[in-house]
Amino acid sequence: MEGTENFFVNLSNPVNATIADGQGVGTIIDDDALLLLNQTGSTRAVAFDSVTFVAETLPIITERNFSSDHRTRLMVFAIGLKLANGEPASAITATAEDSTGTVRPLAVEFVITVPNFPWLTQVNLILTDQIVPGDAKIRISLHGQTSNPVLVNLKAQ
Repeated sequence: MEGTENFFVNLSNPVNATIADGQGVGTIIDDDALLLLNQTGSTRAVAFDSVTFVAETLPIITERNFSSDHRTRLMVFAIGLKLANGEPASAITATAEDSTGTVRPLAVEFVITVPNFPWLTQVNLILTDQIVPGDAKIRISLHGQTSNPVLVNLKAQ
């Protein structure tokens, strides 16, 4: 693993233009590491309800879900998630550590490469009704490698 690297780009001496902010930050993401996307400057997940596409706070159980169990399907996004050819989504394990520190397994419903972004993978997780509402730390694991934890705020309903 090489680690994620940041670099700065400085702009100067414009021709027929004005520079409002002369410095930008670029990030090179280590795509060998298993990372869940988080919001800039935060450990909060980039995560959505897979039916409503609403971000947090998300209900654990919802009548808006069309499945028989009415559990929310949580979409999270990963970098460096590489299933072998023919390897099923069940090879990935996922957990949620709730506000009491209890770690609960989450079922991985499906995994798909995000169209036009071959380096980004969408992972749908089924929330369990045993999670205590509040901030939950979500992690995924594959082939002995575990992702960074990301926070998702969950409510009873």
